Amino acid sequence: MSGRTILALEATRTILVQPQPEGQPIQDSHGREPFHHPALETIDKLNYRTPQDIILKEKLAKLAIDVGLQEVIRWKPRLVSSLQT
Repeated sequence: MSGRTILALEATRTILVQPQPEGQPIQDSHGREPFHHPALETIDKLNYRTPQDIILKEKLAKLAIDVGLQEVIRWKPRLVSSLQT
């Protein structure tokens, strides 16, 4: 898997495990009743928030912390000799 795919997967998983947003469900203009199934309950969360809302430069650090990336990655600067003290 590429890094971009993993990032999209983790952003989607983050949205799906969060609590359902409060508010009225989206009403159908034709008066149809939506299909309900327990396995599909979390999919409606993607109507309120998309992975693109999470995958921003400013929000990537929070996503990495939320999925536990700090525990498995040890960051080391590439150019150690040019670090400012």
